[in-house]
Amino acid sequence: MAPSLTALLGLVDSPPSAKCSYVVAGETAGSAELAAAARMLADDAMALRCGASPVLSTWRGRAAGGPLLSVRDRQAVEAFSRDTFGVASEPGDANLIQGFVAELLWHRLTRERPAPADGRELFHVHDLSWSAYQQGGDGLVVYEVSGGQLVFRLWEVKKHDAAAHLSRTVTRACKQLDVNALRYLAQYTGYGSTLTGPLGRLYAELVPMWLDDDPRAGIGVSIATSKAHAPKRAAFGGVTTAFPKLKPTQREGVIVVVDDFPAFAVAVRDAVWTGL
Repeated sequence: MAPSLTALLGLVDSPPSAKCSYVVAGETAGSAELAAAARMLADDAMALRCGASPVLSTWRGRAAGGPLLSVRDRQAVEAFSRDTFGVASEPGDANLIQGFVAELLWHRLTRERPAPADGRELFHVHDLSWSAYQQGGDGLVVYEVSGGQLVFRLWEVKKHDAAAHLSRTVTRACKQLDVNALRYLAQYTGYGSTLTGPLGRLYAELVPMWLDDDPRAGIGVSIATSKAHAPKRAAFGGVTTAFPKLKPTQREGVIVVVDDFPAFAVAVRDAVWTGL
Protein backbone atom coordinates (compact mmCIF):
# COMPACT_ATOMS: atom_id res chain seq x y z
CA MET A 1 0.00 0.00 0.00
CA ALA A 2 1.38 3.39 -1.01
CA PRO A 3 2.20 5.78 1.86
CA SER A 4 -0.05 8.75 2.50
CA LEU A 5 1.05 12.28 1.70
CA THR A 6 1.11 12.91 5.44
CA ALA A 7 3.57 10.04 5.88
CA LEU A 8 5.73 11.32 3.02
CA LEU A 9 5.85 14.91 4.27
CA GLY A 10 5.30 14.54 8.01
CA LEU A 11 3.26 16.92 10.16
CA VAL A 12 4.48 19.02 13.08
CA ASP A 13 1.99 20.86 15.28
CA SER A 14 2.32 24.55 16.09
CA PRO A 15 3.68 25.62 19.49
CA PRO A 16 1.09 25.52 22.31
CA SER A 17 1.50 29.29 22.65
CA ALA A 18 0.37 29.97 19.07
CA LYS A 19 -2.76 32.15 18.88
CA CYS A 20 -3.77 30.34 15.69
CA SER A 21 -3.20 26.59 15.63
CA TYR A 22 -1.40 25.28 12.56
CA VAL A 23 0.66 22.37 11.26
CA VAL A 24 3.89 22.36 9.27
CA ALA A 25 4.48 19.66 6.64
CA GLY A 26 7.44 18.72 4.48
CA GLU A 27 10.44 20.07 6.37
CA THR A 28 12.09 16.66 6.69
CA ALA A 29 11.02 15.19 3.32
CA GLY A 30 13.88 14.03 1.09
CA SER A 31 14.04 13.80 -2.68
CA ALA A 32 12.46 10.33 -2.84
CA GLU A 33 9.52 11.40 -0.69
CA LEU A 34 8.98 14.55 -2.73
CA ALA A 35 9.10 12.61 -6.00
CA ALA A 36 6.44 10.24 -4.67
CA ALA A 37 4.39 13.20 -3.46
CA ALA A 38 4.56 14.81 -6.91
CA ARG A 39 3.24 11.66 -8.56
CA MET A 40 0.47 11.42 -5.97
CA LEU A 41 -0.66 15.00 -6.59
CA ALA A 42 -0.56 14.51 -10.35
CA ASP A 43 -2.94 11.58 -9.90
CA ASP A 44 -5.16 13.69 -7.65
CA ALA A 45 -5.29 16.42 -10.28
CA MET A 46 -6.30 14.03 -13.05
CA ALA A 47 -8.82 12.20 -10.84
CA LEU A 48 -10.42 15.56 -10.00
CA ARG A 49 -10.61 16.53 -13.66
CA CYS A 50 -11.63 13.20 -15.17
CA GLY A 51 -14.17 12.09 -12.58
CA ALA A 52 -15.73 8.80 -13.76
CA SER A 53 -14.43 9.19 -17.32
CA PRO A 54 -12.51 6.19 -18.75
CA VAL A 55 -9.87 8.72 -19.79
CA LEU A 56 -8.49 8.55 -16.24
CA SER A 57 -7.56 4.89 -16.75
CA THR A 58 -5.99 5.79 -20.08
CA TRP A 59 -3.86 8.45 -18.42
CA ARG A 60 -2.89 6.20 -15.52
CA GLY A 61 -1.86 3.40 -17.84
CA ARG A 62 0.45 5.64 -19.82
CA ALA A 63 1.79 7.36 -16.66
CA ALA A 64 2.67 3.93 -15.26
CA GLY A 65 4.91 3.25 -18.25
CA GLY A 66 2.38 1.84 -20.67
CA PRO A 67 2.59 2.07 -24.48
CA LEU A 68 2.38 5.33 -26.38
CA LEU A 69 -1.13 6.63 -26.75
CA SER A 70 -2.93 6.74 -30.05
CA VAL A 71 -3.62 10.17 -31.50
CA ARG A 72 -7.23 9.84 -30.37
CA ASP A 73 -6.36 8.81 -26.82
CA ARG A 74 -3.76 11.53 -26.48
CA GLN A 75 -6.30 14.14 -27.56
CA ALA A 76 -8.74 12.76 -24.99
CA VAL A 77 -6.19 12.96 -22.17
CA GLU A 78 -5.08 16.46 -23.18
CA ALA A 79 -8.70 17.62 -22.97
CA PHE A 80 -8.40 17.07 -19.21
CA SER A 81 -4.74 17.92 -18.62
CA ARG A 82 -3.94 20.82 -20.94
CA ASP A 83 -5.81 23.43 -18.89
CA THR A 84 -3.42 24.76 -16.20
CA PHE A 85 -0.63 22.23 -16.90
CA GLY A 86 -0.30 22.77 -20.64
CA VAL A 87 1.82 20.43 -22.79
CA ALA A 88 5.55 20.20 -23.50
CA SER A 89 5.26 22.39 -26.60
CA GLU A 90 3.15 24.97 -24.76
CA PRO A 91 3.63 24.72 -20.96
CA GLY A 92 1.09 26.22 -18.61
CA ASP A 93 1.71 29.42 -16.65
CA ALA A 94 4.23 28.68 -13.88
CA ASN A 95 2.49 30.86 -11.29
CA LEU A 96 -0.89 29.23 -11.92
CA ILE A 97 0.63 25.76 -11.69
CA GLN A 98 2.29 26.64 -8.38
CA GLY A 99 -0.99 27.96 -7.02
CA PHE A 100 -2.85 24.85 -8.13
CA VAL A 101 -0.21 22.55 -6.62
CA ALA A 102 -0.50 24.48 -3.34
CA GLU A 103 -4.23 23.72 -3.39
CA LEU A 104 -3.63 20.04 -4.20
CA LEU A 105 -1.23 19.78 -1.24
CA TRP A 106 -3.70 21.38 1.16
CA HIS A 107 -6.63 19.32 -0.12
CA ARG A 108 -4.95 15.94 0.33
CA LEU A 109 -3.41 16.78 3.71
CA THR A 110 -6.85 17.89 4.90
CA ARG A 111 -8.51 14.69 3.68
CA GLU A 112 -5.86 12.66 5.46
CA ARG A 113 -6.56 14.30 8.84
CA PRO A 114 -9.90 12.76 9.86
CA ALA A 115 -9.60 13.86 13.49
CA PRO A 116 -7.68 17.07 14.26
CA ALA A 117 -6.31 17.38 17.79
CA ASP A 118 -9.18 19.60 19.00
CA GLY A 119 -11.75 16.81 18.79
CA ARG A 120 -13.44 17.62 15.49
CA GLU A 121 -14.10 14.78 13.07
CA LEU A 122 -13.83 15.32 9.32
CA PHE A 123 -17.26 15.15 7.68
CA HIS A 124 -16.85 16.57 4.18
CA VAL A 125 -14.19 18.27 2.02
CA HIS A 126 -15.49 20.23 -0.94
CA ASP A 127 -13.78 19.41 -4.25
CA LEU A 128 -11.18 21.81 -5.60
CA SER A 129 -11.98 23.90 -8.66
CA TRP A 130 -11.47 22.04 -11.93
CA SER A 131 -9.14 24.72 -13.27
CA ALA A 132 -6.64 27.17 -11.84
CA TYR A 133 -8.37 29.81 -13.99
CA GLN A 134 -11.69 29.49 -12.14
CA GLN A 135 -12.54 32.23 -9.67
CA GLY A 136 -13.92 31.40 -6.25
CA GLY A 137 -13.08 30.02 -2.85
CA ASP A 138 -10.04 27.77 -2.54
CA GLY A 139 -11.48 25.34 -0.03
CA LEU A 140 -14.38 24.52 2.26
CA VAL A 141 -14.22 21.83 4.94
CA VAL A 142 -17.02 20.56 7.17
CA TYR A 143 -16.41 18.88 10.53
CA GLU A 144 -18.64 17.19 13.07
CA VAL A 145 -18.25 18.23 16.70
CA SER A 146 -19.81 16.98 19.93
CA GLY A 147 -23.53 16.38 19.75
CA GLY A 148 -23.41 15.77 16.02
CA GLN A 149 -23.27 19.48 15.15
CA LEU A 150 -21.59 20.43 11.86
CA VAL A 151 -19.17 23.35 11.57
CA PHE A 152 -17.28 24.72 8.58
CA ARG A 153 -13.92 26.28 7.77
CA LEU A 154 -13.47 28.52 4.72
CA TRP A 155 -9.88 28.30 3.43
CA GLU A 156 -7.59 30.52 1.40
CA VAL A 157 -4.58 28.75 -0.13
CA LYS A 158 -1.47 30.58 -1.35
CA LYS A 159 2.00 29.83 -2.65
CA HIS A 160 4.86 31.93 -1.32
CA ASP A 161 8.00 32.46 -3.37
CA ALA A 162 9.19 35.96 -2.52
CA ALA A 163 11.96 37.61 -0.53
CA ALA A 164 9.42 39.19 1.83
CA HIS A 165 8.55 37.33 5.03
CA LEU A 166 5.89 34.65 4.73
CA SER A 167 3.67 36.69 7.06
CA ARG A 168 2.96 39.09 4.20
CA THR A 169 1.43 36.27 2.19
CA VAL A 170 -0.61 35.22 5.24
CA THR A 171 -1.86 38.80 5.58
CA ARG A 172 -2.78 38.93 1.89
CA ALA A 173 -4.67 35.66 2.22
CA CYS A 174 -6.57 36.98 5.24
CA LYS A 175 -7.52 40.14 3.36
CA GLN A 176 -8.87 38.10 0.45
CA LEU A 177 -10.90 35.96 2.84
CA ASP A 178 -12.28 39.02 4.61
CA VAL A 179 -13.24 40.79 1.36
CA ASN A 180 -14.54 37.78 -0.57
CA ALA A 181 -15.94 35.43 2.08
CA LEU A 182 -19.60 36.15 1.34
CA ARG A 183 -19.12 35.67 -2.40
CA TYR A 184 -17.18 32.43 -1.87
CA LEU A 185 -19.78 31.08 0.53
CA ALA A 186 -22.62 32.01 -1.81
CA GLN A 187 -20.92 30.04 -4.58
CA TYR A 188 -20.53 27.00 -2.35
CA THR A 189 -24.18 27.32 -1.29
CA GLY A 190 -25.38 27.02 -4.88
CA TYR A 191 -23.91 23.52 -5.06
CA GLY A 192 -23.99 22.19 -1.53
CA SER A 193 -27.50 23.22 -0.51
CA THR A 194 -28.91 20.66 -2.98
CA LEU A 195 -27.35 17.85 -0.94
CA THR A 196 -29.61 15.90 1.38
CA GLY A 197 -29.51 15.72 5.15
CA PRO A 198 -27.54 17.85 7.61
CA LEU A 199 -24.79 18.64 5.12
CA GLY A 200 -27.23 20.26 2.71
CA ARG A 201 -28.78 22.22 5.55
CA LEU A 202 -25.37 23.50 6.64
CA TYR A 203 -24.53 24.63 3.10
CA ALA A 204 -27.86 26.46 2.91
CA GLU A 205 -26.91 28.49 5.99
CA LEU A 206 -23.28 29.35 5.12
CA VAL A 207 -23.91 33.01 4.30
CA PRO A 208 -26.22 33.74 7.27
CA MET A 209 -23.77 32.02 9.63
CA TRP A 210 -20.91 34.20 8.42
CA LEU A 211 -22.96 37.39 8.72
CA ASP A 212 -24.12 36.45 12.23
CA ASP A 213 -20.62 35.56 13.53
CA ASP A 214 -21.97 32.10 14.23
CA PRO A 215 -19.56 29.91 16.22
CA ARG A 216 -20.01 27.21 13.60
CA ALA A 217 -18.12 29.38 11.09
CA GLY A 218 -14.35 29.52 10.85
CA ILE A 219 -11.43 30.14 8.53
CA GLY A 220 -8.09 28.68 7.57
CA VAL A 221 -5.01 29.79 5.63
CA SER A 222 -2.62 27.39 3.92
CA ILE A 223 0.76 28.40 2.47
CA ALA A 224 3.13 26.34 0.32
CA THR A 225 6.71 27.57 0.11
CA SER A 226 10.41 26.68 -0.12
CA LYS A 227 12.69 25.99 2.83
CA ALA A 228 14.49 29.29 2.21
CA HIS A 229 11.25 31.10 3.12
CA ALA A 230 10.16 28.88 6.02
CA PRO A 231 9.17 30.88 9.12
CA LYS A 232 11.71 30.91 11.95
CA ARG A 233 9.13 31.92 14.54
CA ALA A 234 5.45 31.34 15.20
CA ALA A 235 3.39 31.92 12.07
CA PHE A 236 -0.18 33.04 11.38
CA GLY A 237 -0.29 35.88 13.87
CA GLY A 238 -1.92 37.91 11.11
CA VAL A 239 -4.90 35.56 11.13
CA THR A 240 -5.71 36.56 14.69
CA THR A 241 -5.37 40.24 13.83
CA ALA A 242 -7.55 39.95 10.73
CA PHE A 243 -10.33 37.95 12.43
CA PRO A 244 -10.41 39.10 16.07
CA LYS A 245 -14.02 38.01 16.59
CA LEU A 246 -13.17 34.37 15.90
CA LYS A 247 -12.08 32.17 18.78
CA PRO A 248 -8.76 30.28 18.54
CA THR A 249 -10.69 27.10 17.70
CA GLN A 250 -12.21 28.89 14.68
CA ARG A 251 -8.85 29.82 13.14
CA GLU A 252 -6.21 27.45 11.76
CA GLY A 253 -3.37 27.18 9.29
CA VAL A 254 -1.15 24.87 7.26
CA ILE A 255 2.39 25.48 6.01
CA VAL A 256 3.91 23.11 3.47
CA VAL A 257 7.68 23.55 3.20
CA VAL A 258 9.75 21.74 0.56
CA ASP A 259 13.32 22.27 -0.61
CA ASP A 260 12.32 24.23 -3.72
CA PHE A 261 8.59 24.75 -4.15
CA PRO A 262 8.68 26.08 -7.75
CA ALA A 263 10.73 23.02 -8.73
CA PHE A 264 8.28 20.77 -6.90
CA ALA A 265 5.38 22.30 -8.83
CA VAL A 266 7.25 21.55 -12.06
CA ALA A 267 7.69 17.95 -10.88
CA VAL A 268 3.90 17.66 -10.45
CA ARG A 269 3.37 19.10 -13.92
CA ASP A 270 5.91 16.68 -15.41
CA ALA A 271 4.20 13.79 -13.64
CA VAL A 272 0.94 14.82 -15.33
CA TRP A 273 2.77 14.89 -18.66
CA THR A 274 4.01 11.29 -18.23
CA GLY A 275 0.45 10.19 -19.00
CA LEU A 276 0.36 11.94 -22.38
